[in-house]
Amino acid sequence: MPRRKALILDTNVILRFLLGDVPELYEKAYRVFQQVEEGKLQVLLTDIVLSECVWVLEKFYGLSREQIAEKLSVFLQAEAILTETAKPALKEGLSTWKASSLDWADALLVAKAMSRDTKLITFDGEIARKFTERVFPI
Repeated sequence: MPRRKALILDTNVILRFLLGDVPELYEKAYRVFQQVEEGKLQVLLTDIVLSECVWVLEKFYGLSREQIAEKLSVFLQAEAILTETAKPALKEGLSTWKASSLDWADALLVAKAMSRDTKLITFDGEIARKFTERVFPI
């Protein structure tokens, strides 16, 4: 069977599914993810959409880092949900972000550097203090 092209997920589809705050949109999002689970659809979760989900859930809806990491981790379990960044790096990014005061973008950068076994070039003092081995001295 030929492999289908992955459809790109938008932030609002994920949010409506996770929050269930707009019943008619939740139902539509639920059907999409049901098809994904059944292998009928393959979708791509981009880094920017994941980042926007983190921001909206934290800043607009006031969820804790732990709640957000738990909710978004579910999307990283499904085989039919593809990601731009390797799933282990995204999981590590969520874990780092949840356990630290780093913002999401910085936690993701650290996780990407770790997954590629490379260093970051940064002026960010918090990253330099917490992840010394991952910072390229400049």
